Amino acid sequence: MLRDAEDKLGHLEAFEKSEAWKLQRAVLESRDKTLAAQLRGLMRRVGRPAMPGEASPVTLTDFARLAGQIEENERLLRFTKITRGMWTDQLAQMRAQMVRQRAEA
Repeated sequence: MLRDAEDKLGHLEAFEKSEAWKLQRAVLESRDKTLAAQLRGLMRRVGRPAMPGEASPVTLTDFARLAGQIEENERLLRFTKITRGMWTDQLAQMRAQMVRQRAEA
């Protein structure tokens, strides 16, 4: 089981170095900038009343939708770091448990 967990960590580290992840990361970083610009636009629209012919005023739904997209994008950007951290912690726990079991035996 430990060998399998170590293999998964190796595959994750290889994925982090892959061209596919670099490309995906570039897309996510670009999307992050776009979402930040949209948020700035919403903030400006909140600060002034709508003029005739302009889009309707900003609603909480607009902010909630954009906040959800920003959060999702941030999680995707941190995916490999979060996953590696969790797997590393679990691997350390399994190793510690094995040491305790051997000591008890």
